[in-house]
Amino acid sequence: MQKALQVASEESRREGIKQAYAATLQEEQEKKAALDAFADVFPGQVPQDEEFAKQNQDVQMLGVLKTTLFNLGLTEEEENRLQELGDKFENQIPSEEKNNGNGKRAGAFCKTQRRKNAAGNENVLF
Repeated sequence: MQKALQVASEESRREGIKQAYAATLQEEQEKKAALDAFADVFPGQVPQDEEFAKQNQDVQMLGVLKTTLFNLGLTEEEENRLQELGDKFENQIPSEEKNNGNGKRAGAFCKTQRRKNAAGNENVLF
């Protein structure tokens, strides 16, 4: 009887791990799909916080320079910087809300990856 309870307990534990792993995989797919939508802004990989802050600052500067161009005109140096930033963001200014959302989604994706990797390293037989 005791052996049967141990076997049932082990089966239940394994089933719980399977379900948790499947849920983690599902969550990873959802987070990855959300991040894929932003691949044009952050090609190759999710940026570190410092890089994200720099890009956010560049986006804000692009907006300032565009406004200045239309209102006052730009110096040659400012026109060059505007062109550089315009090329970087394909002349589209992402909203600050969108940029902040990208950072949150990037962090959530990284956490999901770490949980997935930790779960995959338990050497559990399914």
